Amino acid sequence: MGLQKNKKRKETGETKETKEKTLISCGIGSLVSLVSLVSLQGVHCPPIFVFSLDSLPAPRQHLGIHAVIALAVFIGVTALSNGPLKATILEWQTEGRVSIAVEHDASAALALDISTLQGSAIIDCINEGGATLLLSLPDSWERREVRRARLEDTAPTETGLGYIRWTLPPGATLSMNVPETPAHLTLHHPSTALLKVRLSRVDLEKDTVERDMILVQGKEAEIW
Repeated sequence: MGLQKNKKRKETGETKETKEKTLISCGIGSLVSLVSLVSLQGVHCPPIFVFSLDSLPAPRQHLGIHAVIALAVFIGVTALSNGPLKATILEWQTEGRVSIAVEHDASAALALDISTLQGSAIIDCINEGGATLLLSLPDSWERREVRRARLEDTAPTETGLGYIRWTLPPGATLSMNVPETPAHLTLHHPSTALLKVRLSRVDLEKDTVERDMILVQGKEAEIW
């Protein structure tokens, strides 16, 4: 009877130890995932020191478990509240940097005609190719008008990330009111087909015009 009780105690202790190790692994796994996410977003994190809880006495192992979980939560909250991380959701407001995305199945041509005045802009997105384009633009950009297509043909869809995806049929123009002219514009290009971008920038205050032609066949390109 005494042996059975000792055996049960031993099994209970092993089960408890297994649960603790599982909890530790989950805590460390969450911590590593958070650090990886933050690193991808370009946010600097303090170095992480890896240590073993097995060398600690049992009471301190409990404290160690809670410490790992608390550290993971702390880094997560710090990362999410960090300016650079929040700004990298495809739009860096503090730097005046904005990103857009273009998707297409075949070789395509997109024209961007930008007119700026007193910090705001009108940007005309023109499909000059034969393939339908899917444009992901910031939700702060407001549709001004559509030319050579019906309004319903542009079919806006919210992505849930502060962007709206617009459908741009061949030959159509989607004109957008932009409240703040981007200082820098990055084009994300997940498609493998070639994209030709014709750029025209008109500064109505300085009375200047800049033109450029960019061939995009990669994941992203700096438009200006």
